Order: sequence, then C-alpha cells, then structure tokens
Amino acid sequence: MPNFDNKDKRSLVTAVIEAWPYTISEIENAVYSASNVAEQVLIVAPEGLCPYEPKDLADLPADVLRVPFWGNFATMRNEVLTRISTPWAFLLFGNESFVTEDRTRLLEALDPDNPEVFRVVVATGLRGQILAEPVRLVPRDPNIRFTGRIWPQLQGSLMEYGYAVRPIDAHVFRLEDRASTFLATQRLRRALEEAAQVEARHWPHHLRLAHLYWALGRHQDMRGHLHRVPPHLPPVVRRMGSGLEMMARLDEVHYQGAREAALRVLEDHPNWADAQVIRGRAAMGLGHYDEALQAFLAAQACDEPLVTYLDPGYASYQARLHYGQALFMAGDKRRALASLLALIQEVPGYRPAWQQVLASLRGVPPEEIFGTMATVVAPSKIRHFFGLLAQPTADESPMKQWLFAHQFN
Repeated sequence: MPNFDNKDKRSLVTAVIEAWPYTISEIENAVYSASNVAEQVLIVAPEGLCPYEPKDLADLPADVLRVPFWGNFATMRNEVLTRISTPWAFLLFGNESFVTEDRTRLLEALDPDNPEVFRVVVATGLRGQILAEPVRLVPRDPNIRFTGRIWPQLQGSLMEYGYAVRPIDAHVFRLEDRASTFLATQRLRRALEEAAQVEARHWPHHLRLAHLYWALGRHQDMRGHLHRVPPHLPPVVRRMGSGLEMMARLDEVHYQGAREAALRVLEDHPNWADAQVIRGRAAMGLGHYDEALQAFLAAQACDEPLVTYLDPGYASYQARLHYGQALFMAGDKRRALASLLALIQEVPGYRPAWQQVLASLRGVPPEEIFGTMATVVAPSKIRHFFGLLAQPTADESPMKQWLFAHQFN
C-alpha cells in the first residue's frame, strides 16, 4: 500500500450527511466542516420526506443522493453505504459540524492496512456539553450494517468481525440538544401524515405510514394505510405491503396467519427470500420444524435484496442461525451444533450463533466447550472472538475467563 500523508488521507473518506429534517444553512455548515477530513461529501435526501432536490443544493461542494424512503432510516443508510467507494464512511446529521481543530487527530488514526471502527465525541451548547460518543467512522464492508425498525443502530454482533472499535479525540458539534427517539418519531409521523393529507391519493405516503405504524406496533393503523395502497402496482411494492402484513402477524403471535400469508406469496414468487424466512419463523412457532428447516434452506438459496422489515443477513447468516435453532427445537442437538459451528467458522463475529451454542452447552465445563468448538472452529478464532467481548453475558463470561487463564498467556 502507498504511504499517505494527512492530506492524501482525505481520499480514504466519504462524508455522508443526512439532510432531513435540517435547513439548507445547517447542511451547508455540515458539508464544509466535513470537507476537512473527507475528499468526497454525499448529501442524502430521502425521497418522499426531504423537500430538497439536487438543484437546491447545487452550490455546495457535495453530491446529492436521492434515496427511496419507506419509513426506515436503517435500510436507507445501508443502501447509501453500498454506493460508497472509499475505505471509510464518516456519518453526520445535517445539523452537525466537524470541529476543524481535530482534523489531524482523525486523519492520523486512519490506517488503510488496518481498517477500524471509530467513535467520536458529539457535543452541543456553549460549553460543549458531551451528548454521546457514537460510532461515526465505519469501514466499507458488507458485514457492517445498520438495523432498526425506524432509526439506525449499528448491528452489534457485526462489530466483532475482526474490527477494533476505538475512540478518537475528535469532536462533532451539534446545533441542538439530542432529542429523544420518541420525539423524533413523533416529528417523522407528523411529516408523513401532513404529506399524505396534501396528496391524499399519492399511495407512497400511505405505504410509508403503514411501515411507520407497523414499527410502532399500531397494526390497526398500519392496515388502514395498506388498504389505501392500490393492489395493481409493481411487484416490489406489493412485496413491501405483504411483508408488513406477515411481520405484523408474527408480532401478534398469529403464526398460522403469518404462515398462510407467506405461502400465498410464495405460490407466485417462490424465490422471495423474505417470505421463506417469515414462513420458517411462523412454522417454528407452530412446532412444524421440518417445514421450518425447508424454508430456511430455501431462503439461503435465494438472493437477499434490501427490505425494510427484516434485518440485514436475513437470508444468509440469520437464516442459518434459524436453521440451527429449528434443529435444536426438533431435538437434533448433534446436527444443530454442527450447523452452528460451521456458521461460526465462516462468520466468526456472528455473536448470536456463539450465544446459541453456549446456551445449548450450559452447565458444561469451559474446557469441554472449547474442545467441542475446536473440532470445527479454529482455536485462534475462538480466542479472538472472546477477546473482543467487552461486556460478556452470563454464558460468555466463564468461557472468556477460562480462555484468559489457559490460552491467552
């Protein structure tokens, strides 16, 4: 790899600035501050929510990306990350600005040969009151994704994909105090409802509101808006409405209804991975383990597009996790362990798989657990995973302690 000075290191970073619900003046401050550490700046304007068009922001030294918005910022952010070509993305909200004096510290932390995940300090007010130290600088890696029914949260289990997460003494200044998630969700709901009132016949507004009400657990309101979405629309739109209905039935513990809805979808679209996963989850709830296993295997054979109602990995590592869980529930512990350990060997940072294995071996001495794991998973991967755990669970703690006592010396 070539050597980089700090000026060159700007080429390693794309700043991603989310435009809603901020003013053009606020966004302008964010763009110019971010350009101190990022050679490329991308303003993300969610369609159907943010009023700005590219022409409104044309005077800024940034590209404007209009991204479809269906009520979920996590899915939107994941799509944006697929559009980035630099090694890192620097995530900012439109009312935040990077503190220029910290430029050198941030750029010096970047090592192209050792990509890491970084936290920065977010502060506000005249005295720089610290609000939080969130992860804001993330490597471009398909394993690093965001989850959440409305607001994005970094998918915690994926932080153990070999990345160190460390703080940088670099500050982001926010122009207002942190609003609670509840207040932000209220603001989002009002914005979508106002748009639906202005354009009552514009079906995308109702689909966005349906997603929001599903995320809030207000299924009757969700269904009311879904009924206002015309039935004769492109498959991707029908898929979204069907997915919300199936997920609502799972939330309501109406497994039979979710299963029947998934089977109806699969009659016309047998390669929809999300419907296969929902069918499998419903079948597990009903105790139909053979059908669940079949569904999870079918999902893994399909492509996995971004959908707003399921977390990333739902047709890959999550489907394999569900497959192992279904085997446990069916009483086939040997095959379940073998399946989950094979998953860990391939995806060594997938914490839910480790936790499922440990739960199934609860009460077994750590040395025996290590011996069982090491038949499939490389011992170095076992040590590395447990070494990264900052807050181990009750199942993880004995294993970590034993490894430190016997393996890390």
